[in-house]
Amino acid sequence: MTSKHKAVIIGGSAGSFQVITRIIAALPKNFPIPVFLCLHRLKHVRSGFVEALSIKAGLPVREPDDKDPIKTGYIYLAPANYHMYI
Repeated sequence: MTSKHKAVIIGGSAGSFQVITRIIAALPKNFPIPVFLCLHRLKHVRSGFVEALSIKAGLPVREPDDKDPIKTGYIYLAPANYHMYI
């Protein structure tokens, strides 16, 4: 990947979990840019998704808080029932 890339952004439906886990499992631990995931999720189920992705990922997975700085080497998951504005 060349330096002209600033981020990886992946969107998916609720059924995309298996594909997403394969993609993030393939990323090296020293992946040089942030990864953003916006996946359809049930709004009343607020926990467990980050933990499930973290099991497969070589990078830390987190749901960002408003105005969190973006760091390389992280996978950011849009919170349930929200979008991410970057």
